[in-house]
Amino acid sequence: MSAISPIETTRLRLVAMSTAVLRLMMQGRFDEAARVCGFAVPENCSLGGQSWVGNRIRMIEEDASQHPWMNRAIVRREDNQMIGNISFHHKAPDPHLFDYAPLAAELGYTIEAPYRRRGYARESALAMMKWAHREHGVSTFILSISPENQPSLRMAEAMGFYRVGQHFDEIDGLEWVMGARIEEVTGA
Repeated sequence: MSAISPIETTRLRLVAMSTAVLRLMMQGRFDEAARVCGFAVPENCSLGGQSWVGNRIRMIEEDASQHPWMNRAIVRREDNQMIGNISFHHKAPDPHLFDYAPLAAELGYTIEAPYRRRGYARESALAMMKWAHREHGVSTFILSISPENQPSLRMAEAMGFYRVGQHFDEIDGLEWVMGARIEEVTGA
């Protein structure tokens, strides 16, 4: 599916999705995507119909070095089931984050509803941050979270993130900008 190595954790594989698979996902053609990518895709995957996926595809097509940072399927190792997706918004340094740090990366993730509250979001976020730190020297990470999304805010705060600002997203509305350095998140 992709020449980009997966990021592995004890329970998960974070698998880079090709632009072809991302297009299938965005179009809601999940059975076809599953055949191409080799893991089970949820029937109502949250990537379906998402215009921002098209923006990520364009970013990858315009600059292939963006691809390892973008849209990885979170795949459970025990049964090869995709349980969510995770992505940086831009490779580091992200020009939209210079107000926070010269070398920062913003992370976003979704765990599909049937798989929530099992620690998968935290496990995959930590793995992505450790990868960005190890491979690219990124030490500052940003999350943008709706103030109404209490589970995500609690997880971010438990990981060591703290509020550093806020902004208004055209699609998601008001979001709190949460930031943390790698040592605050991993305890290293």
